[in-house]
Amino acid sequence: MREALIAIAIVASLLATSLANVWLSITDVLRISWWFIGLGMLVGTPSGVVYHIALYRALKAHRIHAPDWWWNPTKHHRSFPGPLSLGVRIPFYAGVLGAGLSFLGCAGLLLAVMRMARGS
Repeated sequence: MREALIAIAIVASLLATSLANVWLSITDVLRISWWFIGLGMLVGTPSGVVYHIALYRALKAHRIHAPDWWWNPTKHHRSFPGPLSLGVRIPFYAGVLGAGLSFLGCAGLLLAVMRMARGS
């Protein structure tokens, strides 16, 4: 169910980006896209740092030896009890939100640049 909601959100976001590119001026699309990229990085970067620190500390506290924790961290989310799991997952989801906002801004930026190249 969660995967279906994620897919619907992605399609809706790309559709909204495309429609905004048609209805708004190129300058407005560029401005909004840069704001989305900046907001995404503002949310995602600190969240990613907090997430990796929390995951490292949780793994260390439970004496879980996981040499691949940096490359495949999500498989370790189930290794922790409830409250500790939330301490790891909340910054993870905040980082995902930040990345999603940045990707949406990049999509809008790409569409605006393509529109400028086309000359419309």
